[in-house]
Amino acid sequence: MLARLGPELDAWVRAIAATDMIRNRDALDRCTAIGALLHNDAVRVAIDTFASEHSFDLDGLRAMLTRLDDEARVIAKSTLFDAVNYADQVPEGKHIADPAAHYLLLGERAGLKPSRNFDPTVYEEFNADVAASNHNRLFHYETWGRQEGRSYRDWLPHHAMPPLLATGDRPTVLLLLHEATYTGAPILGWNLAQTMSEHCNVVVVLRRGGALEQALRDVACALVEAPPLHVALDPDEMRRFATRLASVYKPLYTIANSVETRLIAIPLRRNGVPIVGLVHEFWPGRTPDVRLDFYACCAALVFPAQIVEQSSFRAFREVRLQNRFVLPQGVCAVPLLCASGLPRYGPPFLIDDHVPQPLDTFLSDGQRGTDPFTVIGLGAVEMRKGIDLFMSAATALRMKHPDITFRFIWLGSWQHATGTEYAAFLEEQFRRSCLEDCLFFYPPVDNLEPIYLRADTLFLSSRLDPMPNVAIDAAMRGIPVICFDGASGMAELLAADPDTASLVVPHLDSGAAADCIAELATDAEHRIACGKAIQQLAHQRFDMTVYATSLNSIGRDAARKFAQAELDHRLIDKAGAFDASMYFGTDHDAKTVEARSVDTYLDSTRHINFGSSPVFGVILRRPCPGFHPFIYGTEAPDFPKDGSRDPLAHYVEHGMPKGRWVHRILRPDLADVDELDVSQASVALHGHFHYPENIGDFMISLAANRFPADLFLTTTSHEVANILRAATSDYRRGSVFVDILPNVGRDIYPFLHVLREHVCGQYEFVGHLHGKRSLHTLGQDPNFGAKWRRFLWEHLLGASCRAADVIIDAMRRDTQLGLVFPENGWLIGWEKNEASAAALTRRLGRPAALPAHIEFPSGTMFWARVKALSELVQANFCQEEMPIEPLPIDGTMLHAFERMLPLLCEEAGYDYATTYIPALSN
Repeated sequence: MLARLGPELDAWVRAIAATDMIRNRDALDRCTAIGALLHNDAVRVAIDTFASEHSFDLDGLRAMLTRLDDEARVIAKSTLFDAVNYADQVPEGKHIADPAAHYLLLGERAGLKPSRNFDPTVYEEFNADVAASNHNRLFHYETWGRQEGRSYRDWLPHHAMPPLLATGDRPTVLLLLHEATYTGAPILGWNLAQTMSEHCNVVVVLRRGGALEQALRDVACALVEAPPLHVALDPDEMRRFATRLASVYKPLYTIANSVETRLIAIPLRRNGVPIVGLVHEFWPGRTPDVRLDFYACCAALVFPAQIVEQSSFRAFREVRLQNRFVLPQGVCAVPLLCASGLPRYGPPFLIDDHVPQPLDTFLSDGQRGTDPFTVIGLGAVEMRKGIDLFMSAATALRMKHPDITFRFIWLGSWQHATGTEYAAFLEEQFRRSCLEDCLFFYPPVDNLEPIYLRADTLFLSSRLDPMPNVAIDAAMRGIPVICFDGASGMAELLAADPDTASLVVPHLDSGAAADCIAELATDAEHRIACGKAIQQLAHQRFDMTVYATSLNSIGRDAARKFAQAELDHRLIDKAGAFDASMYFGTDHDAKTVEARSVDTYLDSTRHINFGSSPVFGVILRRPCPGFHPFIYGTEAPDFPKDGSRDPLAHYVEHGMPKGRWVHRILRPDLADVDELDVSQASVALHGHFHYPENIGDFMISLAANRFPADLFLTTTSHEVANILRAATSDYRRGSVFVDILPNVGRDIYPFLHVLREHVCGQYEFVGHLHGKRSLHTLGQDPNFGAKWRRFLWEHLLGASCRAADVIIDAMRRDTQLGLVFPENGWLIGWEKNEASAAALTRRLGRPAALPAHIEFPSGTMFWARVKALSELVQANFCQEEMPIEPLPIDGTMLHAFERMLPLLCEEAGYDYATTYIPALSN
């Protein structure tokens, strides 16, 4: 059907059916000939004459052939269809009259490609809806896919990554920019590329393009353009992109200029590239967890001001454990662009069709210090920049100081504000404030120097602004910068200097800003003094060379830490020091644990500085039983406090030295039960049961052991007491005492009561357990309380093994062992209990100083040598000292009590140990 017609038949068809379908074709095939004949009027009349005698749909056939011809034309015109290359793939290619039609009907189904540049299989892999359709893949792309920006081939091999010229031994540094727009962070990136290229091969990597792209290409050693839009938000594609970047350029480290580069920064980090994160963002309100992944991928974090750092602290607590620096950025030069290079979006509204005069003309009416007093504001129009506050200050200045001649000028793009509710409100505010004669809006310009020369003050009206380049520029030129307290890094800097503190007004107080402007306008001496003071301060704090040099130093240190991590891995691996069951817990299957092991531990903690103070809410896993990495990191004398080493590796390397960071581990699951000697032990076991339903499990666990013990059971009601008595009626290894006590102090006051009234002076060892419920976790995990109780009971009592016998035997054999509790896989510290612990310390008459990091029996269940608890007996706590129900989940004296137990034990001259059963780790 698709073979070329012979000359005679070709001429005959053309003579009968001279239609558009065949007029411009060099050769015809049978399929095309049939379509042309069916569209010939004479042929149609002849067919219609006999159509009634035969049942076939000639209109449908004509439509089908017309569609075939139309689609073949689309394919033939495509730049992605190469007729010569295609014909070479077909054995009978020399005899095909229409390669496009052949590809449409047969070729794609046979696995042929329309050209070297289009792979239909890849196109359908990237576009599931196309794979599910009957459309020819190239026809679909040319008809819909091209306009929709769909990918028709694997984009990555064709994405240019320019080679670096020979540059000797200079390291290569990737500089990630979230976009190349004419705004703050990209302009800072341009300055960094220019400054750092003197000592490094700087490769700029864009996530999105923009007007600065050529300027960046001019100063960088190489520029990698933004990935196509259809893959830029795909995490899998960005992982592939990052892998290729790391392979091609082999960077020493990467600077991620803004959290918004995270989609490239995070996978680069997973490819073993250290990341130095420049954080310019504030985090008001709830923050997506995905941004925490960016922080965790950074070997170091750099903030332009403490106020920005504090914002990150509030949003992401773990930041406090990372290596971080506060570095005011340097003065940014602004690259000049051609007139068409800078998007110029002015305000979307005009008053009475008034078109403002050109800015150059507008500013040529005088110089700084002459009327009108000129207040400038700069930045893209968005709510964060506070343009409404800028206008409010103008209104307040006119109302409160009518004698001052002034004008407010805002320069910035309205591109992203146009059509928003905020822009509509700004227009209404502008119209209703009647400020047409003194408030003016202009689009952005690429040369701000004429504006700075005329400006008397810059009003930084931002609600939140880390350290805007324009504020630095103004300060460097001696222009007073008025800003809101707590709203920017510049406000923080000015408030700390008595000579510039007057320029900082109360938070978002436009009236106070107006008063400050009025003072500058009416007191020339004050304005000049403020200008000199802010200029001097700016020259002291803002230096791009120093900033870039500091970043390079931080990046090189991060690279050394990453290199050290490889050595640390070998140290830990060789010593067998890492315990995967402890680190991953029992929720992971054996294959997952084996596959992840030491690599995962080092990779997930590489950003942590273990020499840091504890941070509430940040709870990491323990890498092996009996070792606390934070205690080692803060107390081991030789451990570097700069975050450059892993504490477990350093501990191994230095011969596993003794210290408060390591404690003894008991393994009840490995004990030789025939060697346990507990028959003569003097033991009291206290159990508190506010809820009675667990007493049966308690007795079953107790029965797994052989030690003799008197039971002291406490509860809060007669009904429960009767249940406890009935449940223990068959107990034969000692006496049973049941006390009813007030419902105060949870399980701790009953224990203190029993310890003081019944145990002290009568027994050598005492155990404390209780029927834990953890009601506060019911909303998240209804079974948490039961699982946590089982974990604690199995490690202290049984019944899977004779845990209590093992503990009592160990305490009998080691007279220095004063306290035993379950090994917790989570490194929980003081949390919200430092204040209550300090109060408890004073109540006990102990020294006031408390260690930064601690071990303790989480859940307040343990075994103890009675003498090790002598301080608690002597303290003689009464029930009036106990906190009143209902209790918060943290922060009370009871939570401090459990955390103080190991310290009290050590104070009494004893050691503590923990029990560890890998199959039952938490």
